Amino acid sequence: MRNRTRRLLSVAVACAGLAAAQGTALAAGLDPYTPYKTYDPIAPGPEILPWSGWQVGALLGYGYADTSFAVGGAELIGDGDELTAGGFSYGADGILGGVMTGWNWQYGDFVFGAEGDWVGSNLTASQRFGDNTVDASVDWMAGVRGRAGVLVAPDLLLFGTVGYGWAGIDLPVSGPNGGSGSDTFSGWQFGGGAEYMFTENWSTRLDYLYTDLDAQTVDYGDTSVTYDPDIHTVRAGLVFKF
Repeated sequence: MRNRTRRLLSVAVACAGLAAAQGTALAAGLDPYTPYKTYDPIAPGPEILPWSGWQVGALLGYGYADTSFAVGGAELIGDGDELTAGGFSYGADGILGGVMTGWNWQYGDFVFGAEGDWVGSNLTASQRFGDNTVDASVDWMAGVRGRAGVLVAPDLLLFGTVGYGWAGIDLPVSGPNGGSGSDTFSGWQFGGGAEYMFTENWSTRLDYLYTDLDAQTVDYGDTSVTYDPDIHTVRAGLVFKF
């Protein structure tokens, strides 16, 4: 009985030693433990600024030129009944259309930029003064302005604009000492509007501009007339952004 127990113990010890040897060999054949691998976070993509860049567009609208004028050097102090002796006024209105271009820079919800435009127009009026008649016509307008605005929604911009403008005005006078006459007037422009981006590259806009033109004197032979026009315009535009 004792011999049988000893043999069984010997077999158990041998089996345990064999198992340990096999486990050591198996462990030696495995790759060493590698801790969980970490990855660098993905860098965020560039910020999308849809309002930045160049743009070109077409404009169509309505204009009204409120003009004071005085004959023979009379002083201009206002419109209508407030004019001194020899002073008169007229209002010329009509449609206008042309082109614009500009560049914008977007910073968050704010948009800054510069723009310029040229429009042809047919703002016309006829006004008698004494025995004469002036047939006024605003033939074209142009302007260069800065612009600043805020996005009240990602696709809707409200903006203000200020700059300098020019207008070519034809001013023939019929009657005694009349004749042909024209001049290029210039002055400050102020205004504002809204622009709505309805696709990635296209937007539509509506703006108002007030152009305070400086007075100019036009000579008609022995007679001179001083004109002081102010022009109001409302314009709709279709704009393509690059």
